[in-house]
Amino acid sequence: MKTFSRFRLLPLLALVLAAGCSDLGIDSGASEVTGLTIEDGSGNALVTVNASGSVNGTLTVPRNQTRSLRVVLRGPGGTVTPGITESIRVTTTNSVVAQWTETGEGTGTLRGGTAAGTTNLRVDLISAGATAYTSPAITVQVT
Repeated sequence: MKTFSRFRLLPLLALVLAAGCSDLGIDSGASEVTGLTIEDGSGNALVTVNASGSVNGTLTVPRNQTRSLRVVLRGPGGTVTPGITESIRVTTTNSVVAQWTETGEGTGTLRGGTAAGTTNLRVDLISAGATAYTSPAITVQVT
């Protein structure tokens, strides 16, 4: 009898999981991303990329110093959370001037190199192994 009662709960569990799948973000993000915001550790917006691809703001970091940052993806309905098969990748074009080190999904530290200079940073949303969104170049100034 105990085994039978466990199996009676399986359809109920399946319904609960099916109803909650939208919360898991299984298919969110890739088609919805239209821009992003890069925030500092206090949640202040430093750079904004809007739906037309226009970049507002510049990231600055002192030489040999780090700065904690967070990438927030944006879509028509507000914040877009990457799904289970999606990830955020941040790269700099010149790692001698500045480097990004990921500390969590969409969070990381930007480190200034040993010399002052300028480089660019790009943010990609990777969905099931393919690039679904790439930001325009975001200027990074090392002082």
